Amino acid sequence: MKVLLTTLNAKFIHSSLALRYLRAICQPQFDVVMEEFTINDRTEAVVGEIFRHRPDVVAFSCYIWNIEPILAIAAVLKQVLPQLVVVAGGPEVSFAPEEWLREHPSLDFIVAGEGEEAFPRLLDALAAGRQPDIPGVAYRKPDGLVIPAAYQVIERLGEAPTPYGTDLQSLAGKLVYYESSRGCPFRCRYCLSSATTGVRFFPMDRVKSDLMRLIDAGVRQVNFVDRTFNCHPKRAMDIFRFLAENRGSTVFHFEICADLIDEDMLAFLLRVPKGLFRLEIGVQSTNPGTLDQIQRKMNWPEVRQVVRRLTGAGNIHVHVDLIAGLPEEDYPSFARSFDDVYYLCPDEIQMGFLKLLRGSSLREATAQFGLLYYHQPPYEVLQTNWMGYPDLLRLKLIEDLVERYFNSAWFNASLRYLEQQFPGPFAMFEAFALFWEQKQWHRQSPDREEMYRRLAEFWACGKQGNPWLQCEPESQDTPPDLVFLEILKFDYLLHTRAPVLPAFFPAIDPEANRQAGYRFLADPANVARHLPELSNLSPKQIGKLAHWETFACDISGFVKGQTEVDTSRPVTIFFYYPVGSRHLPAMFFAIPGGEALAPAVEA
Repeated sequence: MKVLLTTLNAKFIHSSLALRYLRAICQPQFDVVMEEFTINDRTEAVVGEIFRHRPDVVAFSCYIWNIEPILAIAAVLKQVLPQLVVVAGGPEVSFAPEEWLREHPSLDFIVAGEGEEAFPRLLDALAAGRQPDIPGVAYRKPDGLVIPAAYQVIERLGEAPTPYGTDLQSLAGKLVYYESSRGCPFRCRYCLSSATTGVRFFPMDRVKSDLMRLIDAGVRQVNFVDRTFNCHPKRAMDIFRFLAENRGSTVFHFEICADLIDEDMLAFLLRVPKGLFRLEIGVQSTNPGTLDQIQRKMNWPEVRQVVRRLTGAGNIHVHVDLIAGLPEEDYPSFARSFDDVYYLCPDEIQMGFLKLLRGSSLREATAQFGLLYYHQPPYEVLQTNWMGYPDLLRLKLIEDLVERYFNSAWFNASLRYLEQQFPGPFAMFEAFALFWEQKQWHRQSPDREEMYRRLAEFWACGKQGNPWLQCEPESQDTPPDLVFLEILKFDYLLHTRAPVLPAFFPAIDPEANRQAGYRFLADPANVARHLPELSNLSPKQIGKLAHWETFACDISGFVKGQTEVDTSRPVTIFFYYPVGSRHLPAMFFAIPGGEALAPAVEA
């Protein structure tokens, strides 16, 4: 009996943890092969690849992001392989599996919950021709009667084989998912943790052995899927230390609870090598009433203090989550939550929207809270008793701008300057979102240069004296604000090597600027001081890796964190783009004597 394990990952660089568990536990008893696709693959292409294997059983791992294409694929497979047995598992089909079987005849069996015990027993029954009356397996009898199943969990996690014992070469350069525990000590009502209780841990020696193999294999990034990685602080510290002591090129991502970080753990995290860890911290809301309704325990003052110290150190990438559409959270309340999180200075803010997941307790309280939502995956909220659809629609646009402008890190100095002109960061993004919508830019997908131009146009409109929330189209007769455009130009050059600047930036005499830059590089003392690693190169060779630009005002202090711009003099800034870093921030420094270079003039 040939068994094909498959799924549709969200991206090509992702890999499936669930499939590797099942493959490890089913081999060598069964002839098992594994194929991973993505949600961007065409249905006919996936069907064709599965058909070429001629499996007797195909098992899909199902999530909210892939269930609809999986159902389409399963329906076609049943046409071209009528005897094929189709099994579905995963969080999307694990709750009320009998409904899935009744509504989708292409599904024959559903494994509800954790499948390491139920799935191989199902294969045993299929191979022997027995009726699969197995805990955790729902199925349809020949007469159409559906046999339900309850969600199952594995208590003795150490008995399941490691998912990463073989085939590690295929994971090099990939994003790999890993877990050192299952379950969560909390029962937040929007999460699937509300459907189960308790936390179970894998043996520590196995965890360290697995992680060492992934490090040695050159895996690009390991995302721990533990719902609260540091719920057992001593255990978390043991893993943190192990990874720091055995550092390779792999980056490790953890979802943590900030108010469970004690002083010893914080002191350790503030010293780990830069780039080794990424931390995701779920704040969701800072509204006490909202936190009570979703049964989320959080000490906000403690979270605020810990996260500020983490972001201030600069050695760990910090990602903070918010959820829009929660009970008791109206539009002004969400704005306050956003500002609270923004002022923590994280590297990323994820503005998620409430999803009424199957199995979550909040899905059972939709009438109580007036929750309207899409009844197809991902079950996203449309309206609540506190926030109407127009509010959520505007937040959707703000989410897009936060992702493009804040999370990209391409506009750090520009946003900091803009923020000073508004009551708060949410007000800034709200005004930009309204302007964006009035221009109908939300119906287009801009490239990087266009994003800079749009921010410049937004600022120019505001500087014409128009109310920020009622911007009119930009007048070509009014010069834009030069200070902001110079800061925006800095952000552009920091992230884009551009021999010719876009026309909306202030113009300079490029030839005079170029010659002055070469004069600076011709002095070996300048190169030795600022670019010692390039001392063996000629000025012309260095010039191929660099760009120098004169700015009408001295922004060098502001872009390094100061609050003011020196408008009394120009400055020339040297941007160095190391080989291979075209899309990474450049190194930069101000060139002494920049006042002697050609001054910037208005475009």
